[in-house]
Amino acid sequence: MYYYNAVANLEASKVGILGWAKREKWMQFFMRRPRICSGDPNKKKSPTAPYGTTTSTAMIEHGLTLIADYIEDYYSEIWFLELLN
Repeated sequence: MYYYNAVANLEASKVGILGWAKREKWMQFFMRRPRICSGDPNKKKSPTAPYGTTTSTAMIEHGLTLIADYIEDYYSEIWFLELLN
């Protein structure tokens, strides 16, 4: 994450990691709660939104759909087939 300026989307219950990141000044590497979690994807993103994604059946299904779509689009570029199992 550090070298690629990426952010991680964490489960909201992982407060220990968020506490560590605040102490170490690494919060810029963690994503604020996505709009899809609010139930209204058209809602504007708030700079004060909490960190982490809530775990619900809808969120799990949404995440699995995103992964499946990515694999379908980029399967020819995945070199380590054991990652797909």
